[in-house]
Amino acid sequence: MLSERPTLRDLDAERELAPGEVVACPAGRAGAHRINNQGDEPARVLILSTMLYPEVNEYPDSGKLMARNYPPGAAPPPDTLEVIVRTDALVQDYFADEAEPPPQR
Repeated sequence: MLSERPTLRDLDAERELAPGEVVACPAGRAGAHRINNQGDEPARVLILSTMLYPEVNEYPDSGKLMARNYPPGAAPPPDTLEVIVRTDALVQDYFADEAEPPPQR
């Protein structure tokens, strides 16, 4: 946190951040977070990321999942893959709707 006191919300609770505070959010569901400025003044936040990709993000509040093959903040490449789906619509069986494989010779 650089200035002001935005609110950090994770899966368990929300709390106000203090200037100078450092927060680490691990990959995966355990690191789900949101920063919201509820104050009247603009908040200044420095965010660092590993920027690893392909990347999968879960949005627990809305039941969505996003997957993409390029790093955040980058221009999408020509072979862009970016998919956002609702988790309640996910196929549970890997082989669902797959054609039978050709016979082995």
